[in-house]
Amino acid sequence: MKRMILSVIALCAFAQISHAYELDYSESEEIAAPRRPGFDDRRDDGRRDDRRDDDRRGGNNGPNRPGYPGNPGHGNPGGPGHGGPGHGAPRIEYVTCESQGNRYNTCYVDPYGIRNFYLAKQRSNTRCEQNRNFGLAGSHIWVDKGCRGVFAIERF
Repeated sequence: MKRMILSVIALCAFAQISHAYELDYSESEEIAAPRRPGFDDRRDDGRRDDRRDDDRRGGNNGPNRPGYPGNPGHGNPGGPGHGGPGHGAPRIEYVTCESQGNRYNTCYVDPYGIRNFYLAKQRSNTRCEQNRNFGLAGSHIWVDKGCRGVFAIERF
């Protein structure tokens, strides 16, 4: 009987998280993380976009050289090691939470391992401002005053 009750509780606890994975985002609705100086000024090939990849003598000793290992602790884009030795890239989960009728609402998230939290896609006409009409409090995302959106949770 205890196993059955625990199974039902676990099912209810993870229902909200599994719902986030079922969302289908079309290509026209691109979700972008907030810009972080020093991290987001890289091009798709992993190099910084400051045009200083070749050394002052004119030779190319940057990331395009075969066998170049990349910056220590950062790994290569698409490869392992973005978090340093022994750590993988951060995992991002998306959760939709809505304030219906301008009322306060909460949506459950697993509170363990949260590294960053932000509004990925606003779905309401009401402007969503963090700590004014949406936020993260423990194991819940809270929304209020008409804020509706898709929230991104970065995990370690």
